[in-house]
Amino acid sequence: MVAKSISDVQTFKIQSPTGEIYSFQVNGFIGFTPSHIKEHQVTGSPVTVRYISSNNVLIATKITD
Repeated sequence: MVAKSISDVQTFKIQSPTGEIYSFQVNGFIGFTPSHIKEHQVTGSPVTVRYISSNNVLIATKITD
């Protein structure tokens, strides 16, 4: 994960239950702070990512627990 600031994420990666890795870019606040994403990384708690695909780039629009 790359953070723009204490409250905004720039990019992050998610591993699916099948082991696939997805990389997302972020434009603005998507519901989680960088520390909240880090908490999910450490605990392995699942998240749901809503996103759009533009020119083969995944752009996250919202993350929820």
